[in-house]
Amino acid sequence: MISCKELVKSLNDLESKSFVKRMEIRLHLLMCKHCSAYERHLEIIRKEFSKFFNKKYSEKFEKDLEEKIIKRLEDPKDKH
Repeated sequence: MISCKELVKSLNDLESKSFVKRMEIRLHLLMCKHCSAYERHLEIIRKEFSKFFNKKYSEKFEKDLEEKIIKRLEDPKDKH
């Protein structure tokens, strides 16, 4: 069985792993509650980042950020 350390390194690029290695990872996740929790948290983070970088949201975020920067440059004492 692979170690927790190996699993953490492997979760980021599962697609490039062989079928046998992916099965070893899945087996480890079934047996190790800590790594299983880590995988769930990693998936949540990935989903939130994909929402964050959604094109529509990104354009609005960029515009809002640009406005805040301009305001701060006009009045550096103002801490919005």
